[in-house]
Amino acid sequence: MSNIIVELKHVGKRYGDTQVLKDINIEIEQGKFYTLLGPSGSGKTTI
Repeated sequence: MSNIIVELKHVGKRYGDTQVLKDINIEIEQGKFYTLLGPSGSGKTTI
């Protein structure tokens, strides 16, 4: 059984007319390590 400490479902973010995140889903489990990879401007910091 997993111990989920953060769960995001169908998350989106806009800055004015610019949509930077669309329909993001993620589960973060306690004791595990995660990495977000992507090009500059892809929304890593926003998440």
